[in-house]
Amino acid sequence: MEKIIVHFFGNYRTTVDNKRIIFPYGKAEALFYYLVVNKYASRDQLANLLWADMEDKIAKKNLRNALYTLKKLFKDIEVFSYNGLSAVCLNPDVIIESDYDEFIQNDHNVEVFKGEFLQGMTVKDAVEFERWMYKVRDECNFIYSERLWNQLTEHKQNKNYFQLENICRKIIELDEYDESGYIELMNCYKEQQKYSNAIVIYNDLSDLLLRELDIAPNDETQKVYNEILDLMNEREKVKISQKFFIGRDQEKRLLKNIYDSFIKNEPYHSILIRSAMGVGKTRLKEYFVTEITDKTVNIVEANCYKFEENYVLRPWKTILVNILKVVKAEKMILPLSLLDVLGTFAPEFESYKKELLNRPTHDSEAHKLFEIEDVIVEVLKVVSSRKKLILVFEDIHWMDARSMRLLDSLLVNDEMNNCLFFLTTRNEMNSELEKFLVYINHYAKVKMIELNAFNEDEVKRFIDRALPQEKITRNLLEEIYHETEGNAFFLTEYIHAIMNHQSNDGLTPRMQDVLKFRFIDLNEIEKKLVEIASLFYDEVSISVLKEFIDLDELEIIEVAEGLVEKGFLKEITYQRDICYSFVHQKLREFQYMQIPTGKKRILHNRIGKLLECNLKNNLSDNNIYHKLIYHFERACNDIELLRYRIKSLSTFLNFIHERFPTINFDNESFSKLYIGEEHIEQNLTSLMALLEKVKDDFPLNEEIPIFEMNVLFLNGRFNIRRGYYERGLIEIEQVIKLAAKLKQYDFVLKGYEQKIIYAIQTCDTKVLGQVLAQAEPIMQQNSTEKYKNGIWLRYWGMYEFLKRNFKQAEEYFRESISIHTQDIETYEKYRLNIAACYRNIGVIRMEHGDYAGALHYFERAISICDEKNLWISLSLFKTNAGVACYYLKDYSQAKEHLQSALSIYNKLAYNLSQPIAEIYMCLLLLMEKDYQNALSYLMKAEEHAQILRNPQELISLLELKKSIVNAMETDKGLFNTFEKYLSDFDCATCEEKKRKLMEQPSLVS
Repeated sequence: MEKIIVHFFGNYRTTVDNKRIIFPYGKAEALFYYLVVNKYASRDQLANLLWADMEDKIAKKNLRNALYTLKKLFKDIEVFSYNGLSAVCLNPDVIIESDYDEFIQNDHNVEVFKGEFLQGMTVKDAVEFERWMYKVRDECNFIYSERLWNQLTEHKQNKNYFQLENICRKIIELDEYDESGYIELMNCYKEQQKYSNAIVIYNDLSDLLLRELDIAPNDETQKVYNEILDLMNEREKVKISQKFFIGRDQEKRLLKNIYDSFIKNEPYHSILIRSAMGVGKTRLKEYFVTEITDKTVNIVEANCYKFEENYVLRPWKTILVNILKVVKAEKMILPLSLLDVLGTFAPEFESYKKELLNRPTHDSEAHKLFEIEDVIVEVLKVVSSRKKLILVFEDIHWMDARSMRLLDSLLVNDEMNNCLFFLTTRNEMNSELEKFLVYINHYAKVKMIELNAFNEDEVKRFIDRALPQEKITRNLLEEIYHETEGNAFFLTEYIHAIMNHQSNDGLTPRMQDVLKFRFIDLNEIEKKLVEIASLFYDEVSISVLKEFIDLDELEIIEVAEGLVEKGFLKEITYQRDICYSFVHQKLREFQYMQIPTGKKRILHNRIGKLLECNLKNNLSDNNIYHKLIYHFERACNDIELLRYRIKSLSTFLNFIHERFPTINFDNESFSKLYIGEEHIEQNLTSLMALLEKVKDDFPLNEEIPIFEMNVLFLNGRFNIRRGYYERGLIEIEQVIKLAAKLKQYDFVLKGYEQKIIYAIQTCDTKVLGQVLAQAEPIMQQNSTEKYKNGIWLRYWGMYEFLKRNFKQAEEYFRESISIHTQDIETYEKYRLNIAACYRNIGVIRMEHGDYAGALHYFERAISICDEKNLWISLSLFKTNAGVACYYLKDYSQAKEHLQSALSIYNKLAYNLSQPIAEIYMCLLLLMEKDYQNALSYLMKAEEHAQILRNPQELISLLELKKSIVNAMETDKGLFNTFEKYLSDFDCATCEEKKRKLMEQPSLVS
């Protein structure tokens, strides 16, 4: 059955099944509305209502015509029924719904009142109708007003301020000259401490009354206005936790004493503040920085973030960027040798270096640094020599392992006596933090300060200082202490909630509710900005915000500055951009939780696509990879997540998993960096699992073979590198077949290279010759870069070398060097291949007994690495130089080279030639009669030789053991030290073991 709906309030209209009825003339429409409201009327009443000025006969004729018009208008719907000829009523069988009936029948309904009854309707020559219409209108207005005031009272009692604001505005709309609505709205804002909003309302009212009535607001309105002004002045005297510092007297005194000792060059301790989240580490740090320190020191700070705990040396990069600001402010000049390294680690230093090119500098060629840690130490020494330096690291429980190791080494470094470290950490424990705490407890001069939550008395003192006395009750104190348990962060948030709502009724047991109060007053654009900011784990730039918010940059900055003032965000200024981050991670986490899951995914994906536009195919991309991984992971975009996890991991592993890596533009920086070996296997396993998931979810995606090829290559190379030859060769064989199918011939060659590396590591000349023969035609036909031929010439040289065709091998090595030294660009890219060739020529000299000639070539290889601080290959070259010096009987120089090599080996795993360095260190220590340390190196050499099972290393180990066993017969001290370890060694079988090592079967069919 068709349904008629009639709207009387505001924009009056009638519809049938959602189609609007257009009445042909006003009196017919008026007749219909009158009957819908009254349901029944006599014909005399209706005639008098609309045609009172006409004769009765004409009036009733017009009524009949109007009823007939309505009948035709509604077509098949019999709207009216007739009680004989005397009356007209609504047909009870027709469904007619009206907002008027809904309003009258529901005593609490105010929502349907969209405006006055039949607002704007006029009917010509129908005085009686208009009289009736105005009467009903007044009645509805009175009912509406009464209901609004009833609801206002209810919301006022329950402190439902949002609803209260809406009710006040409806009252004002009903009669804009009635000041009572304005007074209630001003009081509502006053209770919420939105004093500025209340002032705006007062000014709007004043302007209206002056303009329209030429009067001022009444006395009651003026009174409320003056009260608000007084409260605004009083609020300036009460700033939560920013104008006072409660408790921590013992800690403050200790910090002051430590600082005084530091300034006076007396013995001092660095500082570690440890506590649970939110207890007050950061506040105590701020007190130290702002209240205790002075201008006699420079202070640099860095925060550690959970998402960055696996990214190497990220906190130190922040420290270095901040130190650069100090360097510029103090007009210092750093040596260019330091800037060469720093420029690739932190691009800001590259710009600074350019500024110095035309200025006198104090440089020294003595800085042969091959690790970024060495550079950081030198920078700290230089900067702190001018003015003492305080380094602040917050949340070191999220610091990466290598940063932690650097930190603990600096804490025991006697050259750091002009540096004081201020560290904070949570009570949470992880393996790296546990080792760090044990280490500093035994060796470092660090004072650990354990912070506990406030006790009940301290909470009372805090509240006494933060809240007006008239608002403090015993119940309130107990409630706050119970809910916060003395946690300074939670306590501050509860105080904010009370200050904003002037009531303890609004407090709830959950921290989320407290944070909700912090966010509830934000306007729509502010909410949009913090929503976008919460999607970033660190900070969001203005340029990114501009992509999501339809404002220009200055408008966005203005909104962001408002959020800074409100205590939500802090500004971080970079050279090319302004960024904002939350002042506390919990604020970000809370806001992030408010975003629906689907919306989060869409936004993270959009951000990821936006960040992809910043990729430049250069050094800076790796930082962007980290962010792309973060956003695509949360967007559940597994394909893009897999893409950038492959790229990010490849960037690191292409350097540390290659013996002589090609130095591409973005690999150079990683010659000073290193990803922890302990995480590589875990990362590769996770990458393989992600690949399998993508294959299952997107079986038809055309990129899956490419992804699979990359992941198999990373795994296969890793397994070959660590001596898992069988597994690694299977994976590399899969790479070669897949790459050939995809016509990815560069990857085919990369696969063959890994088989070559296996053959070299195991001295398998048969496999090496086969692979070189298989690769040669592919390389000649498909290699996109002719200089790669130089690398393959080195492989051919290694083949001839292992066959002991030394003359032919050296020709290959020299031809490779010639190809890679044709121009400076090629030289820079392939300098490690050049160095490897010089090293190989040196080894040939060693085979001929020309140790001086060999040392010459080893030193050339070392020099090539030192020029660019390429530490990754130095360990091998220094090992060879150490062995040459040993046979030249320059034992002091031999020991120096070998110790330097071992310091690098210790940072890597699965190193070819590491056992050789350890064997010769053992020989040197045997000469010095340091038998215990010699035994230690022998044990290490045996452990490491078993990893890659290189025959030459294992043979050298057998020869060393044999010489020691023979010497034990005449040296009692040697016997006592080595007898237990070498008790099972049989010299008689030594030659047989050596023969079997050289004849071991190949794993390649």
